[in-house]
Amino acid sequence: MRAVMKDHLGQDKAMADVPLKGPYVRNDVHRSARALALPYAPAPTAGFSSVTASRMFWWLQAEQPAVAGPFAKEVFRAHHARTDSPNTVDQCVALAASVGADVAGLAEAAQGEAARQALRDATQAAVQAGVWGTPTVRIGEELFWGSDRLPMVDEWLRKGGW
Repeated sequence: MRAVMKDHLGQDKAMADVPLKGPYVRNDVHRSARALALPYAPAPTAGFSSVTASRMFWWLQAEQPAVAGPFAKEVFRAHHARTDSPNTVDQCVALAASVGADVAGLAEAAQGEAARQALRDATQAAVQAGVWGTPTVRIGEELFWGSDRLPMVDEWLRKGGW
């Protein structure tokens, strides 16, 4: 999302760092987590880069798809629920190993051109699909943005639209 925000929305600051909006966002995320009964103990966003984890995800998706989803969830949990942002290759490899990935050569593969291109392609596909924030759910041509829209997504799927 950082690339989308910077390169396609012209935003060079994280939402939490925008004057006026920042304090609201920081409070709202905590409030939303409480309302959804989700653990939320985020690591500081300053200095966190998801690029390595994202490249690793796309490589795992191509080579070991059964562990790609669990890996993504562990990256999310580490950063958002355990105050432990996986910034380094070693941290990301450890998370991949924790979900059963074969990590032999994973560090090198995640830094290779195939993983880099897969992340660029996924980012471009998201932009082309109209994704500009998280969470976004796309059902056909319909986009739903924000966790407050998840009940609407359930209803849309249940009814087949409206």
